[in-house]
Order: sequence, then C-alpha cells, then structure tokens
Amino acid sequence: MRPVHWLVSIPATVVLIDFAIANQQEVPVVLWPVLDTLLPEWIVVLIGLAGGVLIGAALAWIAGRHVRREGRAKARRIAALEHELRAVEARLEEARGATAPASAALPPAGAARH
Repeated sequence: MRPVHWLVSIPATVVLIDFAIANQQEVPVVLWPVLDTLLPEWIVVLIGLAGGVLIGAALAWIAGRHVRREGRAKARRIAALEHELRAVEARLEEARGATAPASAALPPAGAARH
C-alpha cells in the first residue's frame, strides 16, 4: 500500500505546486455580506477542491450509516453469544465436577471425538 500511496502523492503534489505557481493572479471573491476580498486564483481553486472533498466525505459517511449500524448490531450479538457460551461452559464444568470422579473426567468442551 505504501508504494501506491507515494506513486500517487508525489505526482499530485508536483501538479498542485505547478498549478499554484502558474496561477498567481488575484481574483475577487465576494461572499456577501461576509467576505469581499482579493485572493490568489490557486487558493480559490484549492478551497473549492477541499470543499468538494469534505462534502463527498460527508455524503459517503451518511451513506454508510446502515453498514455501521449493522456492524454494531452484529458486535452486540457476538458479545451476547460469547457471554452465553461462557455461562454454558461454566455450568458444564460444574456438572462434570458433581457427577464424575476426578480420575474419570470427561474430555474438555470442544475436544474432537473419534
């Protein structure tokens, strides 16, 4: 995964730096009534890209809520089943101790039978 990361990150960084150097002229940015200023063109474009990434990430997070909910439900079910398994194993150990002498103990739970 690391080589792919670097193979994408390094060229993208070079392209962004080249873009920033080539677009130094200032453009008016007006967000009435809050902002009225001049910013370099590359900042305006990068702010737009960052906004798009944030909106896309928010939409992906919202779309994944069903998967996260299902994962939490399955984790709760697994925890409940593990708790139940421990209780059954404890009862089985108690039953083994009460009915069998120590020298003729039953094989442990989960042992293979032949």
